[in-house]
Amino acid sequence: MHNILHNMMQNMRLPTHITHRDGIYQYVRRVPDDVAGHLGLKRIQKSLKTRNATVAKMRALVLDEEWTRRFDEARVAIGRIPRNGADDPLIGTTAWDRESWMKLAEWVGYTLLQDDWVKRVDRAPGRLLRSNPSPADIPVDDDEAFASGLKLKRLLDACCSSAYIKERHDFIASLVRRLGISLDPRMGFYRDFMRECHSAELRYFETWLLRNQQRGGIGNRHPDEVNGPWRSQSKQEPAKAQQTAIADPLPAPRSTSGYTLDDCIEKWRANRKAAGRRENKGYLVEMRKAAFEFSQRYSVTDVAHVTRRDLVEFRDTLADTGMAAATVNKKIGDLTTLVNTAYQAAWIEQRISDNLRLLVPASEGERDPYPDDVIDRIFSNKIFTQGYRHKLKKAGAELQFWLPLISCLHGMSSSEILQLGPDTVAPHEKEKDILCFHVTNAGSRRMKEDARKRYVPVRQELIAFGLLDLVEKARQSGRRFIWSTVATDDDVGKASNYFSSFWSYISKREFGIDDPRLALYSFRHAFQDRLEDMGCDETHVKALMGHSASGMTKSYGRKRQPRRVPIKKLSEIVNDIDWQFLSAIKP
Repeated sequence: MHNILHNMMQNMRLPTHITHRDGIYQYVRRVPDDVAGHLGLKRIQKSLKTRNATVAKMRALVLDEEWTRRFDEARVAIGRIPRNGADDPLIGTTAWDRESWMKLAEWVGYTLLQDDWVKRVDRAPGRLLRSNPSPADIPVDDDEAFASGLKLKRLLDACCSSAYIKERHDFIASLVRRLGISLDPRMGFYRDFMRECHSAELRYFETWLLRNQQRGGIGNRHPDEVNGPWRSQSKQEPAKAQQTAIADPLPAPRSTSGYTLDDCIEKWRANRKAAGRRENKGYLVEMRKAAFEFSQRYSVTDVAHVTRRDLVEFRDTLADTGMAAATVNKKIGDLTTLVNTAYQAAWIEQRISDNLRLLVPASEGERDPYPDDVIDRIFSNKIFTQGYRHKLKKAGAELQFWLPLISCLHGMSSSEILQLGPDTVAPHEKEKDILCFHVTNAGSRRMKEDARKRYVPVRQELIAFGLLDLVEKARQSGRRFIWSTVATDDDVGKASNYFSSFWSYISKREFGIDDPRLALYSFRHAFQDRLEDMGCDETHVKALMGHSASGMTKSYGRKRQPRRVPIKKLSEIVNDIDWQFLSAIKP
């Protein structure tokens, strides 16, 4: 028994009332305002006399129970909790059955919603009280309150029942105290009640988030509508004693459709094919991965078993692991796409509504240009100056030398570079003496947008480094792409993911780069900065970068062919940029 308790304590995080000072754990707790005057204390601080976290948790639990009891005794003494008799609170709960406590937990949930709603209505325009209000008029929390609420929401999502009971007892006790109920951990259905309160708080935060996103959550059922035993003024018939075991009602059988998430994937593929939409195999792999991970976690064997609550929990669990919001949204988007595909096929009766996406932080995904000193540090590495090659598969053989170099000198993205082939590294169609990278969607290549189609003159040093030899070798081998590790369309996606991982690894390990805003794409930003520093005309910058035309000019001209540009001028610009590191490069 001692070992079981020890293991449970090890897995629990430190309670909020425990601090660590000078190596010794301390119990520190603020005395509630309503009893501080009576007790003559504002704060409790007591050394737990141990350096061991497990021992500290167990001693803190004992103190928590003791002080919670003393706070309730103080409230009785000053009349905050009136009594019927000598020892009983205003509302006796001794005879309550499990259903009565579940009703009280339901009241807790509606009280949270009502308190939040009243707080917002006090700041809302009158039109929010119309018969057809708009969620856009719901006042939202300020940044500090929103961040605090989000932190609590994630804590509640992650913590187990025992941790919830420990952390939230005081809060729940303060709520039910409004009804004249004293919450005692020794009550028979206490843990069942607290578990239901945990669920009620999680449901509350779903609505809280909708309100803060101004996407829903208008109004709620009033807590006084919950018909619990505390509302009865007449003498009630004796209820079953708490000690009497009451069997939980059997859950209603879940509806089934006869189709799995895998069936939904195949249906989604068939729909795209019928619409003439090309299938992205990399996207399909990610969709299958998300479906498998979700199915395993929630034991989903039928698409009809997918619930919005499970998706929300899955989303927040992924976010709590540190996964980027954009990546979480992609996985959730895959799952909602599959459920809604089932709905469109009439396999299920209800679709999953929108508003499941996380708000992406403004700074997430942003990339800064590499500073000059960082660029010099990167290209002074042995990969570029000593002919060294990492043997890791994700390094991509010759890619580790060529991809960063081409990206830096030409402002091309890694996806554009990976799709270069013998047919797209060739002289310009009009100026045969100017070698160019032809960024195109020809040959089933994938592009972010049509504006990216362009000719980028090749810097002369690359020819000296042996670029044409690389191209000729690929041509003679009959390869679509010039890279030895990229043979098919599927390989492009894999190579991109592999190389991004390799670049993150080597950036920290060998280049000493810790800033998350600096990544492969930073070469593209750095190239544009160099163009602007040279005073390049906006037209030339857009032609080299593949940016769309601004203003009215974007409405005219050719949309699906590379725009006509002065290729000789672009070649001069690319070759005139002063890159100090080039003199030290050795292929």
